[in-house]
Amino acid sequence: MSQRGEQSSGFSSSAAAPSGLSAALSLARARRSAVLFHSGEYRNAPSKHLHTFITWDHQDPAELRTAARKELFQGRYSTVKYSKTAVSAVAKLPDGTFRATDATGSAWVGDKLVLATGCWGKQIYHCMFCHGFEDTGAKSAGLLAIPPLINKDMCFTLACMVRQFSASLTYYTNANQQLTNEIQLLLKPEAAMKVDGITVHFADGTSVHEAFLAYQPKTEANVGMVKDLGLEISPSGADLKVNAPFNDTNVAGCFAVGDVSTPLKALAHAVGSGSFASPAIVQQFIKEGRAITLESLDSSLLTGELRSQ
Repeated sequence: MSQRGEQSSGFSSSAAAPSGLSAALSLARARRSAVLFHSGEYRNAPSKHLHTFITWDHQDPAELRTAARKELFQGRYSTVKYSKTAVSAVAKLPDGTFRATDATGSAWVGDKLVLATGCWGKQIYHCMFCHGFEDTGAKSAGLLAIPPLINKDMCFTLACMVRQFSASLTYYTNANQQLTNEIQLLLKPEAAMKVDGITVHFADGTSVHEAFLAYQPKTEANVGMVKDLGLEISPSGADLKVNAPFNDTNVAGCFAVGDVSTPLKALAHAVGSGSFASPAIVQQFIKEGRAITLESLDSSLLTGELRSQ
């Protein structure tokens, strides 16, 4: 973040995930000062491959993040700094700036705040575009038809996608007879729904082995460090309320990008949201009279701007 002054600007991202890196890159290209905080925690940490992201399909997510950090911090950009520490708390000060306290106890002050915080379990797939293809030909797979996934139409739609990869499918309704009956009415008479993957254990001691399970679990927005800001959260509790297309929140100067800002938790969307938020931040700076000319932005100013309190 930056110290406020005639030509200073500030920005904070609470995770060096793709959405935060994307936002930071746009700010770097606009020659705005920023600090990117890296908590080391990622929503897709259990996943060994990322998908549906052109030129990076079926590659390790860690390699994408490493390449992005190298591009941002070891290349031609110098206005964005990198702090490999998590943010533990954020407060808005009376003058409208934000103070972020990191895990070491250091405090940082900046004019704007971008939240890029964002779980997948092993062999439990919430998105059949991101996962499933690699399991093509599996003997069987399961669908967890348990809260919040208890709508028969949602279950059936997800089941049809699962069946693209598996010879058979079993609905696990946790003894919800009404849902079982509703789903059965949607099935064709010959489509009785009943590899190496995951074992489902039942209360009676029996178990069954599936190649994978499909489920849409309830998620919770990872915003504990900013609980005092008064940010509005969606009714589901899974993400923050933001205004499209630039993802500003109800708190002036605060933006949210990536998985914490949308129910569409996908890499391409996360990266796009980061690149949308930063131009809005720059426009706000200009309207607030903090435009920076190339002539006045020298290396000494950049060094002096970024500081911890």
